[in-house]
Amino acid sequence: MGGGGDDMHFGIFKTGKEDLLTASQNTVDFMVNLAQKVSALGTSTSETVSVLDVGAGKGGSARFLAKAFGCHVTCLNLGVNQNAYNLRKAKEAKLEDLISIRQGSFNDSMPEEWSSAFDL
Repeated sequence: MGGGGDDMHFGIFKTGKEDLLTASQNTVDFMVNLAQKVSALGTSTSETVSVLDVGAGKGGSARFLAKAFGCHVTCLNLGVNQNAYNLRKAKEAKLEDLISIRQGSFNDSMPEEWSSAFDL
């Protein structure tokens, strides 16, 4: 798979005619909309919405959310090289205070402290 840039390898296809890059952006836009709703409802326990990006890959979605909305994003991803790339790009974008990266698989148990740590 591929073609989604740094974002992802899947997306929301609203009409079925979108290319993968557009569908990926649709997914990110959907996440931003959710983050805005959580923030507006006041359901976040902190000033900033906290997001868990499971299977974060190269971190494009995380960087987009952090930059556009100021979200704190925790990226969980298995690939060592993708995680290194994600970290490098977060530092280049000066987003390292908003993005943290954890190596791991979504098939494994999540840390107990994560049980209610995220808004999205």
